[in-house]
Amino acid sequence: MKIIVLCSLSLMALFFSSCKESVKLDESKLDTTYFVGKYQTDYRNEIETIILKENGMYDYSHGKNNDTVIKDAGEWGFQKEMRYFYLNDFPNIRERKVYEEEKEKVFDMMLSIDNVSDLGDLYTKNHEESRYTFVKLDKSKNKRYLLKTEK
Repeated sequence: MKIIVLCSLSLMALFFSSCKESVKLDESKLDTTYFVGKYQTDYRNEIETIILKENGMYDYSHGKNNDTVIKDAGEWGFQKEMRYFYLNDFPNIRERKVYEEEKEKVFDMMLSIDNVSDLGDLYTKNHEESRYTFVKLDKSKNKRYLLKTEK
């Protein structure tokens, strides 16, 4: 009986020690520096990359090897109060578009700041897919934007 109790307690301790506290973004510190960097997504088996630059412009590339590159594709920014991010003049050159109704060569894309999964990623939801995420490839600078937790 003691062995069963000890095993149960060990399993419970292991379970609770593996549970992590969710990471929270300190939105009061949020600024454009937080977003600068390289992001990548797998959009319907096409790799898309955006590079957000300090000057407020972004580069865009896509294809199996990111072989189509557009420098200074458009402006980027975010609305801190509304918690959304935008890419102006996003190139509408995807082979398997979600936005089939978009007949223009570019459109303005709105993305959300994801505070649920990996901090620093940008994601969008639409009518045909539940969600796809632009993953920030280097999140080392994002640590200074976290809320400090007391132990």
